[in-house]
Amino acid sequence: MREMQLPSEKEIREAYQQGEEAVISLFQSTILILAERIQKLEDQLAKNSGNSGKPPSSDGYDQPAPRSLRKRSRRKSGGQAGDIAARR
Repeated sequence: MREMQLPSEKEIREAYQQGEEAVISLFQSTILILAERIQKLEDQLAKNSGNSGKPPSSDGYDQPAPRSLRKRSRRKSGGQAGDIAARR
């Protein structure tokens, strides 16, 4: 990727003196550099441990905690009433 360098006022004026095609070329190259930079930054933001080699600890807190897939039972938890372990 090219280094981010916006055209100076002098470069813009020189392109203007050269004509319309030079100005268009200057701005197209500038827009291309900026578009490449935006794409690179968006690609960095889109990475997480699921689609790259990053560790899960680098994902941050954006992802919700996983929910249990177990269904609730109608029965009470614990042992049977009258069992020796239940009396202790």
